[in-house]
Amino acid sequence: MGFHHKSTGRNNHHPYRWTVADDTAREAITTNADGTSITDTDGLYCKCYQTDDDTEWIIIDTDPLTWEQMGGGGGVVGADYIGNMVFS
Repeated sequence: MGFHHKSTGRNNHHPYRWTVADDTAREAITTNADGTSITDTDGLYCKCYQTDDDTEWIIIDTDPLTWEQMGGGGGVVGADYIGNMVFS
């Protein structure tokens, strides 16, 4: 077996670099977990999950640091008995 199952930290392919409670916490992010500045490293296109409103955000620019919400707010809201998805 390869080494991939032993990957940790930023090499572990988590969908989000950060998980935060709200936009105040998201806007306060300036560093990675290892203490390096987002603007000095590979912060561009990294994702953040915001728990208060169940949204995903992505960094689209590092100078100045700019977040963009992902998705359009519509999505699967249920399924009928044969598995067809119902969209909002």
